[in-house]
Amino acid sequence: MTLQDIAFQFDYIYWSRDRVLNILDTIDPADFTRDLHSSHKSIHETLVHMFGSEKLWMTRWKGESPTGREKPEDYPTV
Repeated sequence: MTLQDIAFQFDYIYWSRDRVLNILDTIDPADFTRDLHSSHKSIHETLVHMFGSEKLWMTRWKGESPTGREKPEDYPTV
């Protein structure tokens, strides 16, 4: 893997994250938590997963060990 490959991956991650964040204010609150029968259940749980993943990797990049995962109940709203 080259530095260019890594940069491409980061660009893609932030491009996709920003697309999701840009539409959040258009989502009906009921749809935010509705079970979509997907890997993270709802839009809410997917966002918590996205946030938690970024936080987890930032912790690792700082040389620290993660202590756990983010929980959807800790972030009840957008």
